[in-house]
Amino acid sequence: MKKQLVPAILLCILTQCALLAQPLRKQPTILSYNGLTDYGRRNCDSVKAALGRLGITDYDTLDRNQYGSSAIDYAPWCVLIWSSGDPSVAHLPGDPRGQAGLSTKEIGEVEQFLNSGKTTEKKSLIIAGQNIGYVHGALKLNGSDVDSEFLEGYLHTKYLADAPVADTNTYDGTITSRLLDYNSFPDNILSASPDVVKPAKITPTVGYEVNWWAYSYNIHPETKADSGAGTTYRNALVNVTFYSFDWADPVQTSPGETGLLTSGVTRILRGAIDFVASHGWTGCPKLSVDEPTPHSRFDLSLRNSDPMNNAQAEIQFTLPIPVNVTLRLVDVTGKIVRSELEHEQFFPGEFTRVIDLSNYSNGTYFLQLDGIDEQGRTVTIWKKIVVKR
Repeated sequence: MKKQLVPAILLCILTQCALLAQPLRKQPTILSYNGLTDYGRRNCDSVKAALGRLGITDYDTLDRNQYGSSAIDYAPWCVLIWSSGDPSVAHLPGDPRGQAGLSTKEIGEVEQFLNSGKTTEKKSLIIAGQNIGYVHGALKLNGSDVDSEFLEGYLHTKYLADAPVADTNTYDGTITSRLLDYNSFPDNILSASPDVVKPAKITPTVGYEVNWWAYSYNIHPETKADSGAGTTYRNALVNVTFYSFDWADPVQTSPGETGLLTSGVTRILRGAIDFVASHGWTGCPKLSVDEPTPHSRFDLSLRNSDPMNNAQAEIQFTLPIPVNVTLRLVDVTGKIVRSELEHEQFFPGEFTRVIDLSNYSNGTYFLQLDGIDEQGRTVTIWKKIVVKR
């Protein structure tokens, strides 16, 4: 009998070791970096310094190089900030270190993280790396299917060109922020040879799924205006902000602000984090920075609701600017069960609507308010409603 217990005990010990090998969530945000080389550590330090300038100190860190071939599960976190490794180290197929780009293992981990997004916990990815576009869009060392699906299907980014600094007379390396809703000023960043990218054409530009530039080149000799150095994407379950340069690389050019805005990386993360916070989901704590953005003044709330008998819901929403409003009720699967407002024009102010819930089954629902301004920019707010009678 004792001999038969040995394998079971050994299995238990191995299982406990495997569990201990997994990172444990303490905060909703995790910074994943590659500590194998000095360049990878510089990227990590640059992100940490930027987060500190923005007043963000509550996040977990993980050196993914320390986990070797062991799979890393990022699903417990809401926000994954991916800091790249060393772009000068060759990327090898299946290499868990994943230097300039991501290995097959790392791609699987990031995709698993994004796939774990659900109606009660939206997942947000902020990812940067000087040659990620080149590795996954041109070299495709992990295989064409794997790399193309990751770059275009998950990052929603199309690779165009590598190392664009070919003619200093027509291209000075300056790229401009397109995240004007989330940055406090039109931002310029100087970065050495970022990949040229654009939003993937396969991504819808209307409805729930939205894809656009995060940063674009002022002047580019080959791709003209149809080029960028970063993209943004969001749908009902995920937010993705991609930058085709290393965190440690962008430096401040103009304007010359001090304090919060002392580095290019700080300003990049400022825009990315505000983008994530403006498109959050019930169940995931929002990241915040010291200065509120215009989007933070949008509000959606429930008033005078009786938990014991909520046949009616009194909804109040606040609009800081003129927008077209769509207000819908969706179930936990994301299916629209009621359209209260559809692209109706509202001016700034506070508004109240009463929705009859008497015909809906008990359970959890979500109010979705979309506000679209005259330039087509959108802010989305969600509020959970529990029907219980």
